[in-house]
Amino acid sequence: MNFEILNPTSNGFLTFFKPYGIRSQIEEVKSTTKTSRVSAHTHIKGLGLDELGFATPVGAGLVGQEKAREACGVVVDLVQSRKMAGRALLLAGAPGSGKTALALGIAQVSNF
Repeated sequence: MNFEILNPTSNGFLTFFKPYGIRSQIEEVKSTTKTSRVSAHTHIKGLGLDELGFATPVGAGLVGQEKAREACGVVVDLVQSRKMAGRALLLAGAPGSGKTALALGIAQVSNF
């Protein structure tokens, strides 16, 4: 079988002529995935601490991890009062333990 391939038309499609005079078009397939990216932690608005520095069970988009949130609050207070210097904070833990969420909470409440 011989197929005749024509140049792309003005609409961007290739047109093929099959035997017996049947025409078909090959079109570009558009992606069905979302084009905008949504972050996984957009719900986090802070560390969820009260005025005394104690963690509320649910607060600022965080649930649980009360001791870790209180410890992050202490670090933020020390840095803001200039009693602790440095440009980095190392958070260590198992995958899925909330390190990224805590880092985003620290970034939300800190002014540095």
